[in-house]
Amino acid sequence: MSTSPDILDLKQQEAEEQRIIDTPREEVVEQKEDYSGYDMAAEPVTGAHVQIRDMVDQRRRNRSLMGVSFIWFITIALLGLAALYAFTNRQSIVEKYPGTATIYQAFGVEVNAIGLQFDDPTIRRLPIDGVETLVINGHIVNITNEDRDIPMLELSIVNKADEVLASWVIEPPQPSLQAEGRIEYKSEYQNPPVDGERVLYRFVDEDEWVDPVESVEEKTEPSGDGN
Repeated sequence: MSTSPDILDLKQQEAEEQRIIDTPREEVVEQKEDYSGYDMAAEPVTGAHVQIRDMVDQRRRNRSLMGVSFIWFITIALLGLAALYAFTNRQSIVEKYPGTATIYQAFGVEVNAIGLQFDDPTIRRLPIDGVETLVINGHIVNITNEDRDIPMLELSIVNKADEVLASWVIEPPQPSLQAEGRIEYKSEYQNPPVDGERVLYRFVDEDEWVDPVESVEEKTEPSGDGN
């Protein structure tokens, strides 16, 4: 018995459809991107040219900062050297420019044009041979690194108004004082003025000293002779 071609085609088609049905279907899993960790507010990725520009700017800032620091270092170093020079040569500077002595003293550096200074003396009123006597003990100090001649010493007794009541001059214990040396001096003054408050002292040249006691004694009681 012959078979019609149409019937064959139909059977083949049914067989093909059955085969397709019997073949397991591959599951297609849809891959979804996980955006849970993505920060929408994050900055966009910086381009290479922007990064290079930032690096150049940073290097410029670093060089500028180093330049300013170097200038400050040089300035401080120069000031330090100037201060060291001014300190080590203070005596010669003050001798040439006496007004600078007050600047040194403002920084606690004792210096004067003569290179000598007094230590604060001890002053006492004592009866000596029945006479009230003002006894002054003190020291002269050489504040330089050179030998210095010692001028004469002028001592003055003043009252509350800083008026000179008595004044006298004494010879130094020795004519000169070695570098950074120290020497003691002593003076006595009999019958000191009763209203005397304190004693002033300074160095004077022989031709500079003028005895001021004469005019004072005309207004006060005799103050006695100084030794």
